[in-house]
Amino acid sequence: MILGSPPSPSGTGDALLISADVTALGVDTFASLEIVAALVATSSTQQASASIDASAVGQDLTGQDAAFTVANVDFSGDATVYVYIQQSETSFTQEAESSTSTSSLTIDFFALEILAPGTSGGGAAADPNPDAVTVAPAAIPDPLLIPPPAVLGIDFNIDGNVALFHTEAVAIGDDSFVSIDLAAFTLEDQLSSITAVATLLIA
Repeated sequence: MILGSPPSPSGTGDALLISADVTALGVDTFASLEIVAALVATSSTQQASASIDASAVGQDLTGQDAAFTVANVDFSGDATVYVYIQQSETSFTQEAESSTSTSSLTIDFFALEILAPGTSGGGAAADPNPDAVTVAPAAIPDPLLIPPPAVLGIDFNIDGNVALFHTEAVAIGDDSFVSIDLAAFTLEDQLSSITAVATLLIA
């Protein structure tokens, strides 16, 4: 899904690129992916934030790993404050007739640039009243979390092949651009797969 047209690459704004891939193999599989991202430019700050939550569960008959999660956040722009936190967890359980693999990955990213008085961010006009208090708009609402029961250690009987996803992305500022390219695919008794790429730009 693409909203609008990309701004000119000659701009001096920020760019946020998010990619993720979730794959679960086996007779019974579960894949979930959630991406929430925002790029906001005001007269005093430029902010970028992203959150990724990926989970995969695969119940396989071959005794091999059957759950895989990969994700990344790339940011281009100046930042006074920069935070990147990544956590991952995997497990493998062998039973008499099958095995269960789980994989989970979360990424939390935040970047903030505080602009000098009289400058502008994201193509916005300079503030004619620098003494005025500027309130940044709310980027996006709290995400609708997709629960990965097996990854959280809760007893969860998978029946079939399931793929769930939720995405939110917003860019606020002059010459802004947002695109989300996502594909979710399930194949009976074989796999669940989700692949996504999100791009946010402010020139």
